[in-house]
Amino acid sequence: MSVQLDSVANTRRVEMAVAGPGNANRLFVLAGMAAFQVRGHSSDWRKDSVSFSVGNTTLVPQQVVNMVATASLAGIPHGGAGWAVDNVTAHLDAHSHQIMLQAQMAVRDTDGFMLQMAYHVTVLARV
Repeated sequence: MSVQLDSVANTRRVEMAVAGPGNANRLFVLAGMAAFQVRGHSSDWRKDSVSFSVGNTTLVPQQVVNMVATASLAGIPHGGAGWAVDNVTAHLDAHSHQIMLQAQMAVRDTDGFMLQMAYHVTVLARV
């Protein structure tokens, strides 16, 4: 099951010319905050995911040399429960030219809520 995204805010994008590695000549950095609501149900971990666009580009998949994504918890309203961002990946959607981020996360306990996470995606490309 996938969590519904409420909003993306505080978005930032930086593009800079680079000389490598290899044939790469552009570096894109995209960052922001994603808002959603996930609540734990019991003492077991509730595992779920959220997917969303972090930005539009004119890139095609063949131009992407490497892409790295990270995410961290950014909104925790209660103590005494467990929260985790287990895995984060990003890819370029070939049809929409959107850079898509997917985060696998987990929440434990009935008073465990996740409301936000900060994200950061770095794209090394040849344009």
